[in-house]
Amino acid sequence: MRASTRRLLAEGAELLSVEEVETLTLWLRGHIMVAVPEIEQIAAQLPGARPAARSAEIPQQLRATSLSRH
Repeated sequence: MRASTRRLLAEGAELLSVEEVETLTLWLRGHIMVAVPEIEQIAAQLPGARPAARSAEIPQQLRATSLSRH
């Protein structure tokens, strides 16, 4: 996962072809699909965890963050 991300974010990274971008996008989506359930399981074990309530809060936090950047 880190190698895939580093390839895009490294200083002086080369531009990728359309095919490489599509492949890298699929790799990163796969990484996320694996990571999210693991993170949810860990979060559910935290004291006072209410996964449904926390899940509802995340989009609001993202909206607030994205609005503050504009």
